Amino acid sequence: MRRAAALVGLVMTFTPLAATAQGPSQLIPGDGDWRLYTVPSGGCYARLAGRDVDTMVMVNRFSKPVIAIGRADWNFGPRDITVGLRIDMRPVRQVTVSPVGNIALFAVTDDLRDAVLGARTLTWTLPTGAYTAPVAGLGKAFQAVVPSASPPRRRRRPQPRPPPRSPVRRRVAGPCRTRARRSPGSLGCRRRPPRRRRWCCRSAPA
Repeated sequence: MRRAAALVGLVMTFTPLAATAQGPSQLIPGDGDWRLYTVPSGGCYARLAGRDVDTMVMVNRFSKPVIAIGRADWNFGPRDITVGLRIDMRPVRQVTVSPVGNIALFAVTDDLRDAVLGARTLTWTLPTGAYTAPVAGLGKAFQAVVPSASPPRRRRRPQPRPPPRSPVRRRVAGPCRTRARRSPGSLGCRRRPPRRRRWCCRSAPA
């Protein structure tokens, strides 16, 4: 899956072997310091390094944005946790994130999609404290990774047609055309035996 491949790359970003594990990256034109990373096993994601927390955006299989935040000193458990999210100066919203190692993933809901993609800052309140990430240009970064969620379709090879089958002759049920007699209690037809002609010899008159 594309999301699983991207998650592997995101986890590797904060490990000491990041330089050897990551694929090529490039700056997204006209989008500040957002960089586009390519995962060797397939897919891509955009990443913006921050002072408190790094922010990443990817696309799931439903073509919806997934925001990931991470720090090198984080180590979450396997269960989902509820955190506070403040978009710019708006009220804090309680959202559920899925931890993966030192990364927390948030699948953006439909009611927060426009606000998150157009935000300038995102403040996350986790059990370890509050972290503010500048995310100006997040919407453009999301558009840059959208093509990775829709890989080109493979052409199907034409399958050879099976040879035509010979017509099968079927017996049609119908009345027996031969003259027959039906014995009491029988269902089939029985042919009538041929009659034997009897020749009578008459003596000629004297």
